[in-house]
Amino acid sequence: DILIKIESRCHNLRFDDSHSSRISTIFIKEISLLILF
Repeated sequence: DILIKIESRCHNLRFDDSHSSRISTIFIKEISLLILF
């Protein structure tokens, strides 16, 4: 469920590619931290 929500969020942020790449990298880092802890 969480992964689906994150994917939909990333998809919504795709409207701006320049910011999307940055946001996705930050998102991945946060997700990895959440998974680790």
